[in-house]
Amino acid sequence: MYKKLILTIASISFLSLILTACSSSSSKEKESERNISVEDFSKEFSKRIKGSNSEIFKKNIGDLEKNKDGYKIVLDAEGNSILFMDVDKNNNVTSAKLATATKSIETYNSELHIAYNWLIQTADPSLDLEKTIEIKDKLKIPDMINLDATTNVQQYNDITYTYYVNDDAVIFEVKY
Repeated sequence: MYKKLILTIASISFLSLILTACSSSSSKEKESERNISVEDFSKEFSKRIKGSNSEIFKKNIGDLEKNKDGYKIVLDAEGNSILFMDVDKNNNVTSAKLATATKSIETYNSELHIAYNWLIQTADPSLDLEKTIEIKDKLKIPDMINLDATTNVQQYNDITYTYYVNDDAVIFEVKY
């Protein structure tokens, strides 16, 4: 299961890389303004989840863990929903991907909407809830997350947001 999930994340990362490379905006200058360490990013995201009305994730969110591919935070007791973070050489977050196994979507539907809101606002603290919901709407994330294969990409404030569904996982990514 993890191998398929990692392959899916690699695919979405490649798609984001292509989209970022094709973007006409100069993100090099913006990147320096968005330096947020993996520790600070994970603390902020965890704080937002723990302070939310999430029933499952706020009770089960784990600590930041380093692995060979970057960092992760497990959001549930079963390990079916994980926030993966990629970092640069200075340990600043370059992207964060919330991946959830398809078998958990029905159980975690409302939890995921909460987590997506907090992931967007952790990546770009200047956004209010209205703008956050607008980004999710443009990504066509349905109220009841379904398993219809899709990939939707949206850029806002030099951040690329990607919503991706396949047979194995639902992935929501923010990439600087």
